[in-house]
Amino acid sequence: MIDFRKAAEEYLALRRALGFELVRQGALLLKFADHLQASGTEALTTEVAYSWARESEHASVTWQSQRLSVGRGFARHLQGIDPRTEIPPLDLIPARFRRAVPHLYIEAEIERLMNVADTLTPALRAATYRTLIGLLAVTGMRVGEALGLDRQDIEADHASILIRNGKGGKHRRIPVHASTLAALSDYARLRETRHPHPKAPDSFFLTGRGTRPDYRTYLPGLHPPAVAGWP
Repeated sequence: MIDFRKAAEEYLALRRALGFELVRQGALLLKFADHLQASGTEALTTEVAYSWARESEHASVTWQSQRLSVGRGFARHLQGIDPRTEIPPLDLIPARFRRAVPHLYIEAEIERLMNVADTLTPALRAATYRTLIGLLAVTGMRVGEALGLDRQDIEADHASILIRNGKGGKHRRIPVHASTLAALSDYARLRETRHPHPKAPDSFFLTGRGTRPDYRTYLPGLHPPAVAGWP
């Protein structure tokens, strides 16, 4: 019997060596491999992959299609190891993927978001959202890049911010205005007052628990419909 978990880990290692991050897809694939291992499946077939993809009856067709897509990519790799492997057809669970329509915030909208952020509690949470929103607006950096900032990345002496491991794993520096540095300094003082000994001592931004903000939980709060009082 094939060790599906080991095969999945080797497949992910190969893809990541080629430059693919595969964060969510990788976690999903390992769950699929564990499912195959636990069920005693002899070979990866279309029926097995289809059944796993539709495991949750309440999941959307789009999510089921994404699950099957993960299994399909693994099947292509596995077929070279085990010829019994079947590759699920592309049209087995068809789903139309719609890209989110980008929204360019005007100055008034950004100001409104920051004002609404000020109403959050406790004070550190409000300051974190306000400072984060302002930083994104004036630098254009990605949310993940901002949340990943360490304290030493704020280079006040050079009026710049160092972005580590940006898109493609590249580093870059962003020049910032003195007013931006002042806002970051104000946030840092509040952060030190609220959490002098945080759980994430290197992180520039902190949650109320003293940990680094997580992209998956902090990002929804930046969507206007999710913020009370908008508009």
